[in-house]
Amino acid sequence: MTVRRILATLRSALSYGVKTRRLPFNVASNVTPLNGPRPEVQPWSAVEVATFLQYAETDRLGPLFETAMRRSTGVGPEGIEPSTRGLKVRCSAN
Repeated sequence: MTVRRILATLRSALSYGVKTRRLPFNVASNVTPLNGPRPEVQPWSAVEVATFLQYAETDRLGPLFETAMRRSTGVGPEGIEPSTRGLKVRCSAN
């Protein structure tokens, strides 16, 4: 999670407080986060991926990790249902 994402969430929550008249003003509305150096992204090594997938096998959502699906793809009334026999995929006819 980034500082910008946290600030956006805080602004939203405080704006709701102002809208519902629980707060007089949003103290986060004029805050600007400092620009700092971005961390260098390091991809996982083959050993790290294997360790992660081994751990994920014990998780009920483990099959989602193995298929590299986004978290939002596997939730909700339509989506993926992990089971002991594999994945059950449901989709809407929109």
